[in-house]
Amino acid sequence: MPGPLRPRFVLDVELPPRAVLARLRHRLDRPECPVEGSIATEQGHADLRIPAAGRRLWSPHLGIEVCARGDGARLRCLVGPNPALWTLVAFGLLGSGTGAAFLLVLGGVQLLLEEPAWGLPSAGGALVAMAAILGAGLLGRRLAAKQTRLLCDFLVDAVSSRQTPPHP
Repeated sequence: MPGPLRPRFVLDVELPPRAVLARLRHRLDRPECPVEGSIATEQGHADLRIPAAGRRLWSPHLGIEVCARGDGARLRCLVGPNPALWTLVAFGLLGSGTGAAFLLVLGGVQLLLEEPAWGLPSAGGALVAMAAILGAGLLGRRLAAKQTRLLCDFLVDAVSSRQTPPHP
């Protein structure tokens, strides 16, 4: 679910995909590297994250898909929480949204049958739960802003064409 909780951006660079991934690997292998990550060269994918010592519940994760584009590369980037946490958020939103829809339909049927329509206020509770999950996600995004900037700056510095390429 892209959007405010998981922003996307695209970065076009003048390097071929393998060179982009090689530069990222070279920067990640440095002892003073401020981030950690993994590179899947054959799949054209990289993941960057905050080191365990500085990681919090809201710490961001930067997924990077590297595709060929002319004689350069296009980096499709997705910033979000840890994938396990994002799965919990996605299922929470899916569950509360489905529950709200079910309860709204139930409340409508109860009204048509002239029964007490307890489904309608219950649907409100499910919508409040959904809003709480979204609010927590937006708060987490705000708390992660400094770390997100660190990951994005690291990526831009690593793939900048001003650098000399690393030696294999």
